[in-house]
Amino acid sequence: MRFFAFAFAFAFAFAFAFAFAFAFAFAFAFAFCFSLLLASAICLLLSLASA
Repeated sequence: MRFFAFAFAFAFAFAFAFAFAFAFAFAFAFAFCFSLLLASAICLLLSLASA
């Protein structure tokens, strides 16, 4: 019974760590794409203003 509890805790911790890493990677990719989009929009506005 102790082995099953240990295996369950290990699986739960592994799933939690995997979900946390996936969410962190998704948030990092979203922030990177958003900042890239914002920078391109600023460059477009600057080029339109200077023209």
